[in-house]
Order: sequence, then structure tokens, then C-alpha cells
Amino acid sequence: MKRMVWTLLLLTSAVVLAGCAPTVMISNNTDIDVRVLVYPGMGASLIYLHGGESTSLEASEGSYSVHVFSDESWIAEAKEYRRYLVEQLADPGNLSGEGIMNVVSELQKITDRINQVQASSGVRCRGRVGSEAGGLVEVSASSDGTLAITCN
Repeated sequence: MKRMVWTLLLLTSAVVLAGCAPTVMISNNTDIDVRVLVYPGMGASLIYLHGGESTSLEASEGSYSVHVFSDESWIAEAKEYRRYLVEQLADPGNLSGEGIMNVVSELQKITDRINQVQASSGVRCRGRVGSEAGGLVEVSASSDGTLAITCN
């Protein structure tokens, strides 16, 4: 019975201690999907985050670096949407004058966004995890629409 109590106590302690490991919290504050490559300590993790999602990783104390890349599937979907818009303009018989202007405006927006995302892919930053504080990584869009990243 004593052995069982000690075993239960040791297992409980191990679970509690494992839950106290430092973490790096990663937030994707953009509207696009990104891939995040995190090098905490000696390991590496590749994370896929949809726009607006967050996650956390256990990390060892010390420095870490983060690289953010736009997800190729988002770019492919955006290009497909751009093709659809071009097809709409190729057959304008179904569009009113205002409809044509809306398609042209939307086409310009999606083309600009694709260019911004492709131009900013591969941004990086460095941070540090302490014994009492974890890391925080925020992926956002800068004022010109390119990806930006901060590490704390």
C-alpha cells in the first residue's frame, strides 16, 4: 500500500513538473496561413498556423529563433481566385458597369496581396526563454501588408 501511495505521489509530481516547462507562445495575427519554423534550444519544430490561430511549444531555457513563411497553399488559392476574376473580365457580358469595376478592384486587391505575401516570406526574429518567463512570437502584417514578426 505504501509503495502504491509513493508511486502515485511520484507520478503526480512528474506531471506537475512537466507542466511547468517554459513555453514559446506563437500567434498568427494575420488573415493568411503561415508556416513557422522554431529553433528552441537544440531542436526544431515546424508549425502550420491558420490566420488568427495561436499555439505554444515547450522550450528549454535559452535563446530561440523563428522563421515565418507564407503557406504555399494560400498563395495557390489566391492565384486561383485571381484566375477566376480574370475570366469574369474576359466575358463581361454578364457584368454591369459597376460589376466590372468591382471585379477590377478585387483583382487589384488580390494581386497586391499575393505580391506582398510573396515578398515578405522568410522573415525571422530571435528571442529568449528564461526560467520564469517563456517566449512570445507574434506574426502580423505591417502597414504595407508584408509579414512582420516580433519575438520577446
